[in-house]
Amino acid sequence: MSFRQMLIRDHHAQGSDNQGLLCNITGQYMEPSMVESFEFFPQALGYDAMLKIFGTRGGSELYSPRNGLLISKRIITYFRNFSIVIVPNGDSNHGRWETLVLNEQLLNENQPKKGPNIFDVIHGKELTFKGRPRPAPRYAYFHYAVARMYAMAEKKIDYWVEPVQRGYLLERGLSALTKEITKSPLKRETLPELMEHIHGDGVIDIGGHDEVAKIVASNLKQRMGLES
Repeated sequence: MSFRQMLIRDHHAQGSDNQGLLCNITGQYMEPSMVESFEFFPQALGYDAMLKIFGTRGGSELYSPRNGLLISKRIITYFRNFSIVIVPNGDSNHGRWETLVLNEQLLNENQPKKGPNIFDVIHGKELTFKGRPRPAPRYAYFHYAVARMYAMAEKKIDYWVEPVQRGYLLERGLSALTKEITKSPLKRETLPELMEHIHGDGVIDIGGHDEVAKIVASNLKQRMGLES
């Protein structure tokens, strides 16, 4: 069974009476060909990388519904390039999530005569689930933390909306991430500063954390095939 088929099954995404497939982000049923599978921890990084970052349990969930969603083709590219993320809607233990569009340019797009801006519609919208499985907070936050690193690396200081609550990616996980992706250990004095800025506390400036973010973003792009 493919990852997409697993998500369809476990999320009960198949609609009745030819409704199509459910997009977890928009909450709408669409033609099956218009809905794709998305993984928070990219499968391109592989089992070994996931194992090093998240431990034994994490390594076994690369192809788990806890690591993915079903998303409309119209917007999935923006999840894959870290322009859109999901964050807890209240307590993450309650399994409720909402979408945050981090790229303000998307929110400011004008779409005259084409209906409402899809990014305005989904920004702050609670995700829709039909089955019991939910994203694992650690994988959703991995995606969010990498998105912050991308913004830090590209100096997009005004790119970000309000930060999410801290707590579901520990320093150990972030250190393992940077070590695995950059192939070098993270300096002890750099880690708290990087954590601070990823969590949204303080002002992003140029320093050791900025260089780490730049290296992580560049190496991730290469390993995920996002750049030549």
